[in-house]
Amino acid sequence: MSIQIGPHHIESIFFDFDGVFTDNKVWTSSSGEEIVVCSKSDSLGLDDFRQFIKEQDLNLRLAIISKETNKIVQVRAQKLGLECFTGVNNKAKFIENNCKVSPKSFIFFGNDINDIEAMSNAAISLAPNDAEPEAKDVAIFLGKRSGGNGFVREGLEYIKTLIERG
Repeated sequence: MSIQIGPHHIESIFFDFDGVFTDNKVWTSSSGEEIVVCSKSDSLGLDDFRQFIKEQDLNLRLAIISKETNKIVQVRAQKLGLECFTGVNNKAKFIENNCKVSPKSFIFFGNDINDIEAMSNAAISLAPNDAEPEAKDVAIFLGKRSGGNGFVREGLEYIKTLIERG
């Protein structure tokens, strides 16, 4: 069974990566290796959310869609058990054309100007408290937590409450 939130039939939840799962910073070694920091709280939040949707007998696609092409995004997505699409310049068009998901039938977690179109097309859009002002303006839910510091978990807990309310 899929999710119905208000008038919207939700098929998917999409996440940007940098600034959502991370604090939007990258550490670079002298050899050029990039390192990012992600929150274990978000990992546990995803596990809890998956258990919730299983208990509710819901079917939801969960995926990261990132402009970033660094392999670290794919490695982290695999560890989290998420589908992963990288090198995506226009996330809104990608969701509609490649994921075959219509506007207003998905939820989007974003934080920056390249997320705004997808956030605007989403039934529900979420942004961390340290998002760019333009992304905050579009977000339906503005988190108390920042990207890379438990924002994904906070957002998923919000979505759970919406589902529970019907």
